[in-house]
Amino acid sequence: MLLAAPVFAAAAELKLDWTGGGTDRNPGVWTIQLTGVEAEARGSYTVDGGPPRTFGPGVADVAVPATLGVHRIEVTGPAGLSLVDTRTIVDDDPTPPDLTIEYAGKGTRLEPGVWMITLFDPESPQATGTYRVNDGPIHPLAPGTTVVAVPYFPGTYTITVTATNNDRDSSNDEDVVTRTDTREVK
Repeated sequence: MLLAAPVFAAAAELKLDWTGGGTDRNPGVWTIQLTGVEAEARGSYTVDGGPPRTFGPGVADVAVPATLGVHRIEVTGPAGLSLVDTRTIVDDDPTPPDLTIEYAGKGTRLEPGVWMITLFDPESPQATGTYRVNDGPIHPLAPGTTVVAVPYFPGTYTITVTATNNDRDSSNDEDVVTRTDTREVK
């Protein structure tokens, strides 16, 4: 008598995982995995109520939208399997750079002084800026401290400094700050 071990079919299994930063710079990826089904088996998913898209056995990666706010994926597999996941995407750099203008000097022709501009942004190392004195030329500004001489001719001088975090992951995402300081030289 010949005995054979019974053959069991693998049960269909649907998995949904997420990896990523959850920010507009790195929103992440949903990974759909469908196993234990025949090669012809199909499932579908929608993101944020959009049109359904199909997937088959194995692994399918779906990009999470980079727009700020809540995003939802609904996955339906064979045999009534279904999964839902929601992710909230936030701004990776919601603040402008730190920008300060300090003055050192006496405001006289012999010692008109200097402005010390400090630009710092721990969340955006690519922060940049510009400065100008009165209606003079615009000069670039990099992170760190920049020293600008106050003109030594008698008069009133205003320095205007503008800095941005250069966070352009999505529209209206860039944060800008402007500071001014006025000094009189006698």
